[in-house]
Amino acid sequence: MHSTKTGTKSVTCVTRDEDGDIIEIGGSWGTDTKKKARSNITTNPDAYRVGLSQVQVVVDDNVKDGSTGNNLDNLKDCSK
Repeated sequence: MHSTKTGTKSVTCVTRDEDGDIIEIGGSWGTDTKKKARSNITTNPDAYRVGLSQVQVVVDDNVKDGSTGNNLDNLKDCSK
């Protein structure tokens, strides 16, 4: 697992619902639901990373990373 801090999970894939909304994030460590990821980020803002960018929860209720744009949108599907 690639991490910059202890406990940070590297996010390399996402699962989307039928509307294309992200419902899970994942990596070599497995997957976490959006609800669990939100809870983990609230407890530990460094819980997840996409590359070098921190994953954050934003006001519109989507899980996003801290870079310009949404790097989660560019990740592969976890089921493939």
